[in-house]
Amino acid sequence: MNEDFWKTVEKYFGDMLDHFTRIDDLLRETNKKLDKLYEAILRLQLVKPPPEGVELPPVVVRFPINTAYDVLEFDLTTARTDEPVGLRKRGITVYGLTVLRCDDEASIKLNSKAMPSIPCSVGMQITDFKINEIFVTNPASSTSGAKLVLYIEWR
Repeated sequence: MNEDFWKTVEKYFGDMLDHFTRIDDLLRETNKKLDKLYEAILRLQLVKPPPEGVELPPVVVRFPINTAYDVLEFDLTTARTDEPVGLRKRGITVYGLTVLRCDDEASIKLNSKAMPSIPCSVGMQITDFKINEIFVTNPASSTSGAKLVLYIEWR
């Protein structure tokens, strides 16, 4: 190969070596600055380690608990279509719902009349879901005294 080719290769390798050397220098400087920062943080002692031999209890994260509840009753002998239960009027947001009683066909929608219907059955629970309004739908039941009973809870 000709001499110019090798000179060009030597020049590019030299340039690359200079770049890598500069990167090495920058990394060394960064590490020194990080070490100084770490030492400064340790000097602040914002959190002191426990005394030797003392074990700290584990950290327990608790989610907010519901603090209030109500029981809503609906007479299923009266037909209704997407009737709001009035959560918005009461200014509450429900985080738990349980169907305690459902003597005949009934369904609910959560937060919007546009949402799909959820058929009610005894024991059905909805938890960890933010509910701003509940809409009840049912045909008129022929069963005397038929009820839908909902247990709701909020914070």
